[in-house]
Amino acid sequence: MFRVKEILIELLRAWNLKGETIDSLAEYALIKSYQPGQIIFFDGEEVNKLYIIVNGRVKVSKFTEGGKEKMIHILERGDVINEISLDGRRSSVTAECIEKGGIISIVIDPLLRIMEEDFNLTLHILNSANLKLRQSYRQLRNLGLKKTGPRIASRLWKLARDYGKEDREGIEIDLNLSQRELALMIGTSRETVSRFLKELEREEVILVGNTQITILDIDALHDWT
Repeated sequence: MFRVKEILIELLRAWNLKGETIDSLAEYALIKSYQPGQIIFFDGEEVNKLYIIVNGRVKVSKFTEGGKEKMIHILERGDVINEISLDGRRSSVTAECIEKGGIISIVIDPLLRIMEEDFNLTLHILNSANLKLRQSYRQLRNLGLKKTGPRIASRLWKLARDYGKEDREGIEIDLNLSQRELALMIGTSRETVSRFLKELEREEVILVGNTQITILDIDALHDWT
């Protein structure tokens, strides 16, 4: 419990929670290590815990009846994975680790009681849910209003903003992201993504590695969105 409490203090520092709130959360929290490809929970599963990422990254996806995957979010340290599970309904998404890492889980029933005692805890969980909702709305808007090329460029621009690390060549997207996974995020085929990336590479806008993409000219990329 002491180790979990220390991790919660560090992880949720910006949430400005009461000391007794951290104590209560630590009482019902567990930390578990996950490997790449390991499922945290499936679409349709009853989930009675709230999950917060300690380290590593997690993808949240939705599968069609035909088994086609659409990646909705990539989450990282400090992100809450499943705020929507607080309503007690079955999960509507699948959460899968894409990097080795640790995840804290907190049983929902006592969590709801703790939320009643500390508004800041409730506020940050609501803000996290609102952020995901806004991101989903943007994805729907882009899907309906933009052609595939601009959608790919928009996603690359956002990934560079959220996960970019500057180096001598430009901005490297700090994700081990395959072209298939990028296609899943956009809702298109890997072949379409591959053709468009090659076009951006010919225009010297990006540089494509095996699982890394470097943005050579962020302004030019934005012009493609």
